[in-house]
Amino acid sequence: MNMLGVSVIFGSFAMIGWGLSDFLSKGIVGRIGVYRLVLYTEILGILPFTLFIFVGDAPWSANISGIKLAFLSGIVHVVTMFSFYSAVRLGKLSLVFPINASWGIVPIMISILFLGEKLRFSDSILISIIVLGVMMISLHPGRDQKQK
Repeated sequence: MNMLGVSVIFGSFAMIGWGLSDFLSKGIVGRIGVYRLVLYTEILGILPFTLFIFVGDAPWSANISGIKLAFLSGIVHVVTMFSFYSAVRLGKLSLVFPINASWGIVPIMISILFLGEKLRFSDSILISIIVLGVMMISLHPGRDQKQK
């Protein structure tokens, strides 16, 4: 199987896993709270990775620059998880999730601005459709009235 096929398979597993995880978190966050949910998910997430490091054949690069970026990435991740679980606890998953699921636009825009990557016209149209769809879901009139 070629690398593109493997990446599609892994991407599909990630999509299903994140979707299921986000759905389950809606029921859990109301019972244990945002702080505990973030703590538990971070601990449970690090355990298999740590096991892989010691058992698997994980490549390591221990330069200071990489460690600083990993630390910064970890901080951003934890803040993001607090924000997401707080939004899930307070709002409707059907509103929060489409906004959250459009996160892929952020690295695309950063890649364009800082790495000089170019988008095809069709890519630009599709990204515009995603943004428009998220705006339409978020600004749906009467949504707050139905939630109460």
